[in-house]
Amino acid sequence: MNTRLQVEHGVTEMVFGVDLVEWMIRLAEGSLPPLDELEASLWPKGHAIEARIYAENPARGFQPSPGLLTHVDFPAAARVRVDRWVSAGTVVSATFDPLLAKVIAWGETRDVARERVRDALSNAVLYGIETNKDFLKEFLDSAEFKSCALKTALLDNFTARANTIGVIKGGYPDDSAGLSRPRGILACRCAALGSLRRPQFSHRQCIVGQSRRCNRYRDDHRGA
Repeated sequence: MNTRLQVEHGVTEMVFGVDLVEWMIRLAEGSLPPLDELEASLWPKGHAIEARIYAENPARGFQPSPGLLTHVDFPAAARVRVDRWVSAGTVVSATFDPLLAKVIAWGETRDVARERVRDALSNAVLYGIETNKDFLKEFLDSAEFKSCALKTALLDNFTARANTIGVIKGGYPDDSAGLSRPRGILACRCAALGSLRRPQFSHRQCIVGQSRRCNRYRDDHRGA
């Protein structure tokens, strides 16, 4: 028997309406009622789905994505729980578990739970590093997940659309001419410049799905 608290314990807690951590503490201090008494009052209600946000880059084979988180926000929502350890200013290391947050949603039906966790992911903000947040959102919207036609090899053939720009090489505009890149990767040159005009900057923010709160940049690129 694996007696440790499982990472999915939040799903059990939302479906059964219990606090397993509290139970563990009360069990250790001897104040927890007998388990058969607790079991008699338990009955699962509804559905819960958990999505784990990792500091990984799906566009590059889920390689680690360490760095500084410059802005973090998980807006509150009904029947949604977020367990996280990160905030703005957190430096994510490449030498530890890349799990940043768990987004768990409950619903009367599986599809309601799916929509709630998807919406929570859509509204969540994590700026500064790449994460699998958008990958999770697209997977939740896939026909296979909606129909529950799941299998272990499903992710091998699932490709999410990345709304990001990867800087392959820094430098000046004429440096990008000789860049080699994998197929489908945008070759670009980015520099931190505050002089970029606001309309132009806002337009490029829309392309990559960013908020107007993020830093300005200037780029010269050749598209793929």
